[in-house]
Amino acid sequence: MGEDAWQLCERKDRFIAIAGHELRNVLSPIVVSLDALVQFSEDERQAELLRIASDHAKQLSRLIDDLFDASRLASGKLELRKERVDLRSVFERSVGAVRPAAEQRGQELLVTKCDDPLWTDADPLRLEQVFLNLLNNAIKYTPNDGCIWLQATRKNGTAIFQIRDSGRGIRAEMIPRIFDFFSQGDNQRGLASTGLGIGLAMVKSLVEMHGGTVLARSDGPGCGADFSVRLPLVGWAN
Repeated sequence: MGEDAWQLCERKDRFIAIAGHELRNVLSPIVVSLDALVQFSEDERQAELLRIASDHAKQLSRLIDDLFDASRLASGKLELRKERVDLRSVFERSVGAVRPAAEQRGQELLVTKCDDPLWTDADPLRLEQVFLNLLNNAIKYTPNDGCIWLQATRKNGTAIFQIRDSGRGIRAEMIPRIFDFFSQGDNQRGLASTGLGIGLAMVKSLVEMHGGTVLARSDGPGCGADFSVRLPLVGWAN
């Protein structure tokens, strides 16, 4: 990379970092205020409108975070802060975080927990980001009153997390590109697109940075989707 191109990338990264910081500073009090208004509102219709506004503000905040992280990934500046963690706790926190959104849509979360510890050296915040992206996608693309199956298992020295939904599904030709940056799976199904098309690409990059893999399966439109994350364990013996 020439000096001019390197300087351009540096300016771009600096701009995204500053813009992301400023936007988060603006959004944070908005989200807090909306959540407080929902809690103290005595009018159900008003509370529902406030919940919608709060949900969209939180979605915008996540999009800003994803854009910032994608830029850092592309420039090789995203670093993991690893520690010894039981992956069950990371997964369970993520499920707990999305449960209210699923319940609001009448969706059922069927969770199969792993009885054995799943110890590994990982960045828990980044893996929570992985699980939240996959769980939020499952909720987003599953109809009201649908079902989402969540399972954590251990096979030999690998932790396996499966997130399967009864949602819209994925066309076969889209599967190979589903984890590409700026890939918009909805457009392939003729549906309205939302998001930046970087969430699943972030998932793949973060999982691979942990030495793991992520796979997507679907029998096609209307047949739901199945995502599985595999992560290596430490201190495991046959």
